[in-house]
Amino acid sequence: MFDVGIWEVALLLVIAMIVVGPDRLPKLATTIGRWTGKVRRMAQTIQRDIDRQIALEDQEQLKASVDTMRKNINQAGQMLKQDVMAEETKPTLNEETHGQTKEN
Repeated sequence: MFDVGIWEVALLLVIAMIVVGPDRLPKLATTIGRWTGKVRRMAQTIQRDIDRQIALEDQEQLKASVDTMRKNINQAGQMLKQDVMAEETKPTLNEETHGQTKEN
């Protein structure tokens, strides 16, 4: 995260020992460690929530796409059914028309 080397850590420890004192340094390190852990857990929780929300949005988009496809398929099926019914009635009309012209 911060790309801190061994010499930077040693320098920070020396400065902390001078500023805080050797007797309070372990308590300070414990407190910093706890806060660092809390921040990391909070960041992980936020990341999981974001990932979960993205997954839900993807599912909603997928559901909307499936619903649109279902509607299109139903419309195409209805149009096909109408075309088939029109083709079935067409010869009947032609036969009736030819039958009348032959009789006349």
